[in-house]
Amino acid sequence: MSAQASKQDRASDHDLPEFRDPPLAEVVLGIQFDPLVGMAAAHMDAIWELFRQTFPRTEDRQPLLATFERFDPPPEPGAVQWNLDLFARPSLPRCWFINDSGDELLQLQQDRFLHNWRKVKSQPEYPRYAHLRQSFEEEVEALRRFAAHNGIGVVKPNQCEITYINHIVAGAHWREHWQAARVFRPLADADAGPFSARPEHVRWETAFVMREDDGEPRRRLHVSVVSGFIQEGGAPMFAMTLTARGAPICDELTDIMGFLDLGHRWIVRSFADLTTEAMHAAWGRKTR
Repeated sequence: MSAQASKQDRASDHDLPEFRDPPLAEVVLGIQFDPLVGMAAAHMDAIWELFRQTFPRTEDRQPLLATFERFDPPPEPGAVQWNLDLFARPSLPRCWFINDSGDELLQLQQDRFLHNWRKVKSQPEYPRYAHLRQSFEEEVEALRRFAAHNGIGVVKPNQCEITYINHIVAGAHWREHWQAARVFRPLADADAGPFSARPEHVRWETAFVMREDDGEPRRRLHVSVVSGFIQEGGAPMFAMTLTARGAPICDELTDIMGFLDLGHRWIVRSFADLTTEAMHAAWGRKTR
């Protein structure tokens, strides 16, 4: 995607669905790249210093598996084909750099870099996509400069991703999981079980190919809905996750950010398309 196309996408964001009180719980912007083979633990400490003023706290986690969207030719009859390729974890840990309020963090490992926003009680307001986008663009550029200056490898993205996680808690419009059709349009028959029994648990997954202007498939939007209960109080809830992921056309920063802009639009529009008008009213959908 060109820089001009990216600007056009952002300029037209005013036509995206918008809600006064959306059920958004977490947003993730990220890139996956070829492993930085020259990276050592000392380099990860030095990278933290780049962001330490904003993200003064750290935690170590298990590295994430590498994930690739594949668009290979259809398999032979009877063969099994998966859309994702998963590879071995990097040898170094995944480091979290966390801000003081705990609502934003960076995740760094040998082959991945992500920026998370998550809803916390002390900071309930989502800072909006434009804010996270600008921060992530600056952070990626800082990481690329560091890697080049210190000779640990080239940050050359092979996948970009953007994820929105929504926690939809039971309320006036639905009270039990079998009423999923009151929340999600595609689940109109979720309450039609054997002998008219009501389902105890709901799990739904689907994916959409995000084709380019030339018709080539390079990215997908993954959508999942899983029923559960919130930790405090145990009220029923649905976790709805939307992830746009795929390969950038080139490794230029403008193309990386252009993909995130495209993924953002797909996610916001799909969230509105897949949820019901009754829930839109509950979340205060704004009229244009």
